[in-house]
Amino acid sequence: MIITRAFVIGLIIGIVARAWMRWVSTDPEFSWSGSIFIVGVFTIFFTAQSIVLVLRSSTSSRAKSRVIRAGGLIFTLPLFLGAGGMMLPSVAVASIALWGGIQKKTRANLPTGVKRHSPSNNF
Repeated sequence: MIITRAFVIGLIIGIVARAWMRWVSTDPEFSWSGSIFIVGVFTIFFTAQSIVLVLRSSTSSRAKSRVIRAGGLIFTLPLFLGAGGMMLPSVAVASIALWGGIQKKTRANLPTGVKRHSPSNNF
């Protein structure tokens, strides 16, 4: 059920992303193959992340969990093709900053804009 919902959510977000791209573009003519790619990437991303969620919840082994997460990472990479490539460094560093399993010293060395925000840490 989770996987089916993620598929539908990915499809909807892909369609909304494609519509937004058309709305903000100065030249709103896009190819069908590009539109299908955009919708497909979001659909595959959300479906893959839901599969990772289901598989990780069914295993207690750290080794299996790492392999499953690596598989999820592979299906994340197509989001950063084309114009999305500019966001990859920010998303990668923010993901590390938000990951609860890293040392505070490591998190402190990350750029200030991606450190975990807490109520006592006002800008």
